[in-house]
Amino acid sequence: RPAPVRAALGKAIAPPERAEPAFSTLPSPDRRSALLVAYEGTEGPSFVRFLYEGAGEPGPVRVLRGALPVAAFAAPEPLLATAGAAGLCVGPLDETRGPAHCRPQAAQAIVRMENGLAPIEQRLASVERAGAATPARPAAPAKKKGARTGKRRPARAKRGAATGEPRPPPASAALGVSIWLRRLGPMGEPQGEPQDTGLRFVPPLAGMALNQAVAAGSGVELLWYEQAEAARAPGAGRGRAVPRARLVAGRLDAAGRYDPASRRVLLEGEKGWGYIEGHVEPRLFAAAGDAVFVGRVLPSGAAAGGCEARPLAGNPAELRPPVAVCAVDPFRLASPAPISAAELAALDAVSGLGPVLSEGQPPGEAERVAWVGERGYFLQGGKLRSFGRAGTGVRDEPHPFVAERSRIFWGVLGPEGEGLAATSGGLVELGAGASLRRHELPEPGAAWWLEPEARPQVAHIGASWWAIRPARGEGRRGGDVVRLLPSPAEPSPLAALAYPDSSALVGGARRGLFVVRGARLGVYRLGEDGTTELLGSHRADLPLGFSAVSRAGGGALLAGIGRDGYPVTLALGDDGRLAGTHRGPQAVAPGPSRVWLVPRAGGGALLADRGWRHAIWIDDDGRVLATRPWPRERARSACLDGEPAPLVLPGPEPGSMVRPAALGEGGSCVVGLPVWGKEGSLFWLGSRMDGLDSRAVLGVLRLPETTPVPAPAAASGSAEPAAAPARTPGGDGRCPPDMVLVAGRYCVDRFEARLHDAATGLALSADYAASPDMARHAWQEWTTGRWRVGDLAARALPLPLLPAWQLSAALRPVARSELGVVPSGYVSGLVAEQACTSAGKRLCTVEEFVTACRGEKGTLFPYGADYEPGACNVFRPEHPAAILHGNASLGHLDPRLNRVRAGEGPLLRPAGATARCASRWGDDEIYDLVGNLDEWLDEPGGAFAGGFYARATRQGCEALITAHPRRYLDYSTGVRCCRDAKPP
Repeated sequence: RPAPVRAALGKAIAPPERAEPAFSTLPSPDRRSALLVAYEGTEGPSFVRFLYEGAGEPGPVRVLRGALPVAAFAAPEPLLATAGAAGLCVGPLDETRGPAHCRPQAAQAIVRMENGLAPIEQRLASVERAGAATPARPAAPAKKKGARTGKRRPARAKRGAATGEPRPPPASAALGVSIWLRRLGPMGEPQGEPQDTGLRFVPPLAGMALNQAVAAGSGVELLWYEQAEAARAPGAGRGRAVPRARLVAGRLDAAGRYDPASRRVLLEGEKGWGYIEGHVEPRLFAAAGDAVFVGRVLPSGAAAGGCEARPLAGNPAELRPPVAVCAVDPFRLASPAPISAAELAALDAVSGLGPVLSEGQPPGEAERVAWVGERGYFLQGGKLRSFGRAGTGVRDEPHPFVAERSRIFWGVLGPEGEGLAATSGGLVELGAGASLRRHELPEPGAAWWLEPEARPQVAHIGASWWAIRPARGEGRRGGDVVRLLPSPAEPSPLAALAYPDSSALVGGARRGLFVVRGARLGVYRLGEDGTTELLGSHRADLPLGFSAVSRAGGGALLAGIGRDGYPVTLALGDDGRLAGTHRGPQAVAPGPSRVWLVPRAGGGALLADRGWRHAIWIDDDGRVLATRPWPRERARSACLDGEPAPLVLPGPEPGSMVRPAALGEGGSCVVGLPVWGKEGSLFWLGSRMDGLDSRAVLGVLRLPETTPVPAPAAASGSAEPAAAPARTPGGDGRCPPDMVLVAGRYCVDRFEARLHDAATGLALSADYAASPDMARHAWQEWTTGRWRVGDLAARALPLPLLPAWQLSAALRPVARSELGVVPSGYVSGLVAEQACTSAGKRLCTVEEFVTACRGEKGTLFPYGADYEPGACNVFRPEHPAAILHGNASLGHLDPRLNRVRAGEGPLLRPAGATARCASRWGDDEIYDLVGNLDEWLDEPGGAFAGGFYARATRQGCEALITAHPRRYLDYSTGVRCCRDAKPP
């Protein structure tokens, strides 16, 4: 046994390796500095380093938690602007120099003025009409058009960001925007009240208003879109008017007032969706007090795709500068001095290297080098390089984010601290006394078990370790039961029965148990050599997402949380017989939920939902001893692996809660649920972060180092459990365990599907199209394009990670229905059909979908006859494109859309998370047939149904869109499959 430990011990369980995270270069508006930024996905920590003029190397690494970098500014005091839940925050780059000052309002830009900074905002305002211009309307929703056939009414449009329209302006005015400015002091502190700059204009389209602001001399140059007088289409006579837009530049003086004499119309033309037809990516660049507009011409004509520029002062003639100037040094265009042949040759040489600010930046964009004084920094092949304006050659810079890391992806523990963990160094066996034994990767080149979302069921059987992994190959819908240690073995015959949410492995000293939830509860014996034996089957209600552990008396404990929120537990003997079925005394969490289940010292188990909202103590016979709400207090940790450690844990005694003294220290992250040992030791697997470095650890803490937490008045203690009624879940065996029998005729996936690669079993990113070409296009379009759309908070949100293997041309997507997994968006009708076929299924017909959605009672909504706000994840007041782009109609392939959060969670919810939105069939239910994502159907012309989370529809099961061909896709389109039921 391990010796008593008086303080927390974090024993490293995998050797650290040198890591060089991918990073981006973020130019600063003052051109005297730049930020180097490494993102760990959209929700992980960010790491920044400051490059500033005259410094020999970047500044120290700063870790950002819950905030994202917007910009940095150099002297007189280095300041950092971030965006996050607290709003726009500005403070010293060095946190020891003072606090950051935050304000909740969003800003479109932030610039340096005099000795401080100035965030610039836009607000709705009444604007006097000029000429025959028509009023701009508020954010127009993006419509998926198309009437439905029969008695179905046309589908409603996607809803915009606003819950109601502003009061209309007077007849002599139009609804437009006004530009306001705030003053911040040298340390980012607010100074005075917001200031109206006096600039007002009518945007041509919601989200197409103030484009950019840059400091120039003592003032600020602004770039905005405004509405122009509509023109008649050629030959239309008195027919259709073509809407037009202008791109306009103007200046704020040192006092922050708009100078009408500075107004200059740069472009005018037909209005596109977020741009003027033929011209995209407008930018301002300032140098020596002057500014220049730089844009890109869309492919049309001899000058297609070229760089265009217009000075804002001096000669207003349009320029056609060399592409190398736009790419490497567009600021040079603001200088009156001509570009010499030698200078152009140097810029050409750097341009030929393919410099980028972020990997994936499209080659046509302007500004691909971050200037810090007289030196330019860029990325090439993921490496940082720089060159001098004075003609010095290109040099390699050290990687700015070198880290020492060992990763942990999942792990299981017993009450002696024994277990198994999957780490970057291979599989690690944990023995009594915190001994370690490392093993090579069981399947080199196949990384399914390294995916945090894989969450495999793992069991220790004799001297071997077994797991349920995702299935591979065409027509494989469930999983494979495989041996990991001491040596890999071929999949067990049980593989045909292994499904996510419906099967589990349990270890034992000589043999284990395999349990599958189907028409009946099947119990099989599994030997460490892979031999199997059917022990029996039982009628028992076992919730989806259940978990299982070994009983102290032999056999298994199985537990989950039912759809009514009550915990349900089952006890099985070593011979496979059902020893007891119990139902908890009170509901703890509504709806289906994956759970954690870990053994308790001396017998029994501790059950908790994956949201860590409730703790449930169970004895060795499966009876619920106590339940208690779990306080949602977490360590303030940046986690690469796992979650910030809970500051309060369920104690070893039923109904007790304790506050571990050291578990909540900064940098502590946990993977799974901690386990109490027999002598009061607390064991957990997780990671600890120290700046950039991260270590996979086994944590140990003695009970005396904890503080009891009193129970709240509403908490429940011991209670007599109520017996659960035995019934048959999942129909009568005519459908696979991941599907539900509908009307006695066909099977429907219980949840919206996540796409996997059929060959490897790896999950495809839910935020990109399954087509490698389309995924690459979206990644390239938005990797730097996000910095030109929306307010500063929207621009700061990074792209979700795109695994490099997903860009392979050999992918074949397969649809898998699984509880608690974020379903795949960006699915076309063609890919949806292919993914269902690869799973041995097919797309549902319109009639099958509507019938399944209505449930046995045939109601318009899964839950009843009348619309109930919030019962399904639909008709949300927030729209992701309106939040990110200012307009619900813009940028529907932006990979970030389904990551947008509103309130406490994301707009797109994990499968099955909306408990009320369940269509009942017998003793089973189908989730999210209304809301969450639109789902493709088997219609020749293309159709999808159900509505997605922001669609303004109350048509429930009859919401149907038929306007888009099967090749169409966007963030809101997903897939669910059907198949014919087996004969009775």
